[in-house]
Amino acid sequence: MITRLKIENFTAFDSLELEFGEGIQAFVGPNGAGKTHLLKILYTICSLYNDVEFNSWALTNKFQGIFNPNNISSFLRVSKPANIEVNLFKIDNF
Repeated sequence: MITRLKIENFTAFDSLELEFGEGIQAFVGPNGAGKTHLLKILYTICSLYNDVEFNSWALTNKFQGIFNPNNISSFLRVSKPANIEVNLFKIDNF
């Protein structure tokens, strides 16, 4: 289970920090706010969670496959390094 997500200078986000509790989470906002990008980021992280080859190369390749940009630099905001931090909590029998 993802308990915390922090995104800086990546796709639609200058800076975003979210803490997730138990149960269902909802993302609400106007068009272009980044809801779909947020779901794609969460999907990418979850899909690689149990992958033996989970490293920056695997993450980059997965992001490229999901976001389908011309190149990886399309993810980044102008001239700033991107940062994504994730806190995970392992649930027994999941």
